[in-house]
Amino acid sequence: MGILQQLAAGVSETGKLNAEDYNISKTNLDGATFGTMVGTAMWVAGAVAVIMITLSGLLYVTAGGNPGKIATAKNLLMYTVLGIIVLVFAFTIVQFITGAFS
Repeated sequence: MGILQQLAAGVSETGKLNAEDYNISKTNLDGATFGTMVGTAMWVAGAVAVIMITLSGLLYVTAGGNPGKIATAKNLLMYTVLGIIVLVFAFTIVQFITGAFS
């Protein structure tokens, strides 16, 4: 039986996954500490995203019609928004995994 089938069977029987059943070692990190770490990382990433969006707007306003500077500002904004999307997906995955193994 494949690992995905084992995981699916474990979830359907108990509703939760047990890390020891799959030889995943536990850490001494409790849920509150981990939650604080994830929350802090999300706050820092959000602050950086706000700074990058502001910088992108500033670059766009001060471009003075220069196509190269306008393209740089648009790329900075696009990659910042893409980073925010990845950040949200990563946070969702972490919340799902921590919920499944708690």
